[in-house]
Amino acid sequence: TEEDAALARIAYKDSVAIAEDAGPRFFEMLSAHLTHPWMVLRLISAVMDKPPEAYLAGSELADFGLRVLDGVDAGLVEIEQFDSSGGMPAVRAAAQAIDRVTAQIAELEGNVELSRQGPWGSRLAKQKAALARHVEARLREIDKAVAQTLPLTEVWIGRVSRDAARLTTPLDPVALQKAKTLVAFAQEVRGAANYGGFAAARTKVMEALDAHLDLFIDDALDHLKQGDAPDPAIARALMGAAMELVGLARDRQA
Repeated sequence: TEEDAALARIAYKDSVAIAEDAGPRFFEMLSAHLTHPWMVLRLISAVMDKPPEAYLAGSELADFGLRVLDGVDAGLVEIEQFDSSGGMPAVRAAAQAIDRVTAQIAELEGNVELSRQGPWGSRLAKQKAALARHVEARLREIDKAVAQTLPLTEVWIGRVSRDAARLTTPLDPVALQKAKTLVAFAQEVRGAANYGGFAAARTKVMEALDAHLDLFIDDALDHLKQGDAPDPAIARALMGAAMELVGLARDRQA
């Protein structure tokens, strides 16, 4: 509130009256009590009335902004190193890094008046582009991973061809693990998709995934019901894998 901002300005003014270097120390002490250290930018913004990038970058408080930018870089490295066969521990670690990076970006954008030509603004723009690029690269792996786990084949009905489930290839546990990891990743990052700049890519990938799963399950289930699956054991194993992916892509009830 305006009253809180006024109190923060008074406290800051009192601190710098004690010693020349008291300003940074004042915010260091406050940041130690916050849930996330980078949230101190809100207090700096309140004291300095959302300062322009050039002003803050040239002040003794510049280090607080630089730490946020460095934190984003560190998070991007974690995201880039995401192991697509690492299961849920890898998914959770990557999703937490993405949430942290988007929060840090939002904190800087919301509390400092940035310029795309300025050193901070241009660096942040590159970081946002890198975030979207890293996530979209992983999302694009989903189609291939699911196709390897639940392969399709082309069948002809008269002169018309259509895709159908290939129920003769035994289930590949390694391919299934990778597909499950990637699909879980796509679901875990949905909350950050809009702000992270990869919402459109994620939507396109998930629509293609839904179509693949529906086609495969309907076809496999029909063959199992009719009793004409080439190898019922293989067909049931593939159906089990398909249901695991549906549970991750939608929910267990689906």
